[in-house]
Amino acid sequence: MLLISLISSPIYTVTSKELLEKDFTNALFGRFEKNIEIYRKVANILRDKEGKILLNDGNCYQIVYLMGKPEKFILPYQYEFMPALSNPALFVNYVVAVKDRNSDVLFQQFEGGIKGFYPIFDEGKIIIWEKT
Repeated sequence: MLLISLISSPIYTVTSKELLEKDFTNALFGRFEKNIEIYRKVANILRDKEGKILLNDGNCYQIVYLMGKPEKFILPYQYEFMPALSNPALFVNYVVAVKDRNSDVLFQQFEGGIKGFYPIFDEGKIIIWEKT
């Protein structure tokens, strides 16, 4: 059963109708789509920054992958995510959000800005806030 799963998983994700699964599989195999450039820009901005980054990897996993430093992030499945969402200044130096209220809880929470943070990047569909 495990062998069948290991063999069929990559095939399933490549042929999946779910866009995020296809993007993830393509990234694993080194095949990036044109829309990856915005994520590459964000990763380059954050790469040498100090401190933690609050991010929803449900729609920004490309940034985590491109940075290659997952320990820098506080992600939705981690214990610290909800407290950081409630009071980011105590937990992180950066907040990254996709500007879509329907898909990003961070943008839902911080669309009007974050007290003690200012935007350092606002291009296309992504915004980055930095703690002052």
